[in-house]
Amino acid sequence: MATLDNAIWLTGTSGEAENGSTVISDGANDTTVTASFTGDWAPVTNGGSTIADFGGKFISSQNTANYEFSSPIENVSFDFQHVNSSGSANDDSWTIRAYDENGDLIDSDDIVASISGLDQDTVTVNPDGSVTIEAEGSAVNDVSFNYTGGFVSEINLTFEPGDDASITGGSGISDLTFDIAPDLDGDNVPDAIDIDVDGDGILNEDEGAGDTTLTVTFDGDFYSGSENSWEILDENGNVVASGDVTSSGVETWDVSVPPGSNYTFKVVDTFGDGLGWTSGDSNSDAGFSLSIGGTTVLDNGGNPISSTGYEDFGSETSFTFDLDPLDTDGDGVADYLDLDSDNDGILDNVEAQTSTGDVAPTGVDSDGDGLDDAYDATPTTGAVGSNGLSPEDTDNDGVDDYLDLDSDNDGITDNVEAQTSTGYVAPTGIDTDGDGIDDAYDATPTTGLAGSNGLTPEDTDGDDTEDYRDTDSDGDGISDTDEAGHGVDQAAIDASGDADGDGIKDVVDDVDGWDVNDDDVDGSGNITLDDTDGDAGSGGDFDYRDVICFTTNSLILTDRGERPVQDLRVGDMVVTRDHGLQPIRWTGRKTTIGAGRLAPVRIQAGTFGNHSDLIVSPQHRMVYEGPQANLLFAQPEVMIPAVHLLHSGSAKQTEMEQVTYFHIMFDAHQVIFANGAATESFHPGHQGLSAVHDAARDELFTLFPELRSEPRQYGDTARMVLKGYEARVLDLTR
Repeated sequence: MATLDNAIWLTGTSGEAENGSTVISDGANDTTVTASFTGDWAPVTNGGSTIADFGGKFISSQNTANYEFSSPIENVSFDFQHVNSSGSANDDSWTIRAYDENGDLIDSDDIVASISGLDQDTVTVNPDGSVTIEAEGSAVNDVSFNYTGGFVSEINLTFEPGDDASITGGSGISDLTFDIAPDLDGDNVPDAIDIDVDGDGILNEDEGAGDTTLTVTFDGDFYSGSENSWEILDENGNVVASGDVTSSGVETWDVSVPPGSNYTFKVVDTFGDGLGWTSGDSNSDAGFSLSIGGTTVLDNGGNPISSTGYEDFGSETSFTFDLDPLDTDGDGVADYLDLDSDNDGILDNVEAQTSTGDVAPTGVDSDGDGLDDAYDATPTTGAVGSNGLSPEDTDNDGVDDYLDLDSDNDGITDNVEAQTSTGYVAPTGIDTDGDGIDDAYDATPTTGLAGSNGLTPEDTDGDDTEDYRDTDSDGDGISDTDEAGHGVDQAAIDASGDADGDGIKDVVDDVDGWDVNDDDVDGSGNITLDDTDGDAGSGGDFDYRDVICFTTNSLILTDRGERPVQDLRVGDMVVTRDHGLQPIRWTGRKTTIGAGRLAPVRIQAGTFGNHSDLIVSPQHRMVYEGPQANLLFAQPEVMIPAVHLLHSGSAKQTEMEQVTYFHIMFDAHQVIFANGAATESFHPGHQGLSAVHDAARDELFTLFPELRSEPRQYGDTARMVLKGYEARVLDLTR
């Protein structure tokens, strides 16, 4: 219960009321009250004693007080104080206008029913629908107003002389008390009438907040007569459904019951012998059950609400049970109140829409039904026809993306794919403000839904399909499933079941029940996906986002001098630093998008002794040699992925519409020369294999069959490969 103390308005130079606004709180709910006044409002005294907290005395025209509430209120109470009439000398009159949540004048019958304490007073309904209380006698009394009929958004009160006199006496109003209607999404539509309470664009009924269909079954094979019946009662004892058993066979009833606690299912036997009619006989086939979709409902003690066989329970037996709204992720926040129903860090509003056709909420709700106009098929006519979003199911597994922990069915959880590899933050399991978004992803973790934006999903290859919906996140032609390192292919995932219904197929689901990251993240918050070059923690990426190659016209040093990489063929002899001339065993190429993290890196001439700029893929490695390598890493030479050169100023990513990457491979990993700089040949680890097409990969497996089962059998890299933080300590400005 909240209280509005009218004394806060008394800020005028003479202590009179002035217009203003204030925020009133009621537990977790608040409303801004904007007040405006005409006439003189102040405490009213008579003979040195206060007779009214806030009003006027000897008013000849009108005093008006208008209160607007940003969030609707309910259960409004206050008193009209010291109401009386002295005949033609003084006559008090109060007129009430109250408006509902839609700004419509509340019906006069409801206003009249809210008035009590009348004594020599009359109540009149005016032509405009307002209600007037007028004193008709000298007896002084307080008239109470207590409206409990619904929501209120505005109250207007007018104090003026009644019909019997030209001025009023002294009268006023008390403080106002009221409840602030809960409004979770802050759209000024109370939750009780809001068809989209959390404002995610998905209707409450589609998020499991609608009625539940309960099936009542009686099997009375040995039943005779019409003595048995059943009832379902709410926690207040009101009957919400009932039926009479009239057949000795199987009878069923489907009844619709809203969410709630402490429901009672009661079986009544007016004859008093339980199910059946012959006392003491065994009626093994007689029984009853209460079920949802074929599953027996459990009572609040965990016992099934069912009975098979003769039940000698006297006149009745009953069970207490709850019907809780759906809470998919088990975080204690029902889906219809939860901005992130699967707890993967991506807002339901984002996951419910397509990647390319998503529409942000407008913040406008023209018909006041609680559904944003952006998602309302009938934005000006109320709830009828307001259909909300039709949630996406990217992988067509029957689990909508906003409830699916692996929306693209690639075996990598959405929470991992929605974040960068280097910036990954594991969920905390804490939701301070109870909006359903883990504090790790909540921009406003203590203030409810306001400002809660969740993760902005990554799109590695810039194809307008976010990684969590993209089965080839890096656009390299190899599925994320093959690159994840789970040891299963897409066919196995597609054929697998999903016993716990979390959207992660059983073949890659190592955790029974709801775990937003399964085993993709360990207990320390580290991602466990394949990272062949070990650079994911230092600016690089996991294999499913990595590509290692040269670009067109990179000049490779051969026995015939420098030649463009695209002209090289199997058998050509290439100069290597460690093993002289070596024949190329395999070549490959791949054209992909040249934007985002896949944009190639241009290394300035001279950085590594290269005679001209060299353009390579972000994960392609260059050889660094010098005293610092010996001093810091006890190695005369080390390899640095190109992406780790960006901090030095000697390299930058260059976006282009598309880029063709080329690979050359030898019997072992080699240091070769491109544009005069020492660099690497292709290394077919999981990461390297992810950069080639299926046909090229099959060719590789023919040449190197051991790679099919274990790419690491190819051997180590030719030099130690630095991580990002290690590369940053080197002087690359030479």
